Amino acid sequence: MTGQALYELAMDILALRFPDGDIPASCDDMTGRALGLINLLITENAFLDARLKKSDPAVVPITALSDEIGQSAEIVSRAMPYGLASLLILNENATLASLLHGLYTAALNEISHSYGAGVEQIKEVY
Repeated sequence: MTGQALYELAMDILALRFPDGDIPASCDDMTGRALGLINLLITENAFLDARLKKSDPAVVPITALSDEIGQSAEIVSRAMPYGLASLLILNENATLASLLHGLYTAALNEISHSYGAGVEQIKEVY
């Protein structure tokens, strides 16, 4: 997913896109902050991404919204839209930002618990 696609999903969550997909000019400040906030989320999720990929943690920021986000699709598509929406709306509606942050952390928790765990027989050791 590109940074632009992630930004558009976040704006959809916030109901700030027109039906034709355009973003209102009144949201130019959000567009300007999107790149930095996406890179913040990439950094925040680097450890979980490494765990999912079974690799060493690496932060690979994007330099433009048109760049592809290199983290796991699970993180980028299920959690980051809520995290980005939360950060974008924080200074305008703290209550909504808190709700969205809760959805973001819940998605991250679900992702982190759905990988790497398994059921095995209990071994008795004496």
